[in-house]
Amino acid sequence: MSRYRRVLLTGLVVLLPIFLTIFLFWFVIDKLSHLFRSLFNAIPVVGQLPGVVLVLIGLLVLAILVFFVGLFVQSFVGRKLLEWTERLFNRLPIFRDIYNATRDLTQTLLIKKSSFRKVVLIQFPRRGIYTIGFVTNEGRVKGKEVFYIFVPTTPNPTSGWLCIVPKNEAIEVDITINEGLKLVISGGMSLPKLP
Repeated sequence: MSRYRRVLLTGLVVLLPIFLTIFLFWFVIDKLSHLFRSLFNAIPVVGQLPGVVLVLIGLLVLAILVFFVGLFVQSFVGRKLLEWTERLFNRLPIFRDIYNATRDLTQTLLIKKSSFRKVVLIQFPRRGIYTIGFVTNEGRVKGKEVFYIFVPTTPNPTSGWLCIVPKNEAIEVDITINEGLKLVISGGMSLPKLP
């Protein structure tokens, strides 16, 4: 019986991500199709196009909009407007938390130059339990060489702890920063291939 159960679970592990991916993709396409159809109904020719074409046009318009917003924010006026917007969001309790979490996560995942230098394992929160962490800096404390290590929480890696650990107590792990983040976000369900 355990062999059949194992085979069934293996099939589930293989098919569930495929079905979820297709479902989420279809769900997003459907929602975007309705959104863009309502936006483009004002333009007679465009409003009559099939949903998939509307989604592609909408994504193109969205990409152009994102590009121009990025261009605008690099200007003096754009930076000042962004600072004002961030100050406004930071005054609103619920918006502050959502905005800061999504901003930090987006910056961590999308900006190529990461503030994380390498992935390590440290004994945290107590000896005998190993936790994944990201080296953010190196230094000396009381004559000892140390790593400044950010230990993120799961599944939201935008919060966590800063640990100052002697270098000889940190175990370097040969995985990329992105693989380490994926491991944290998935709660250990997405394991990278270790050498």
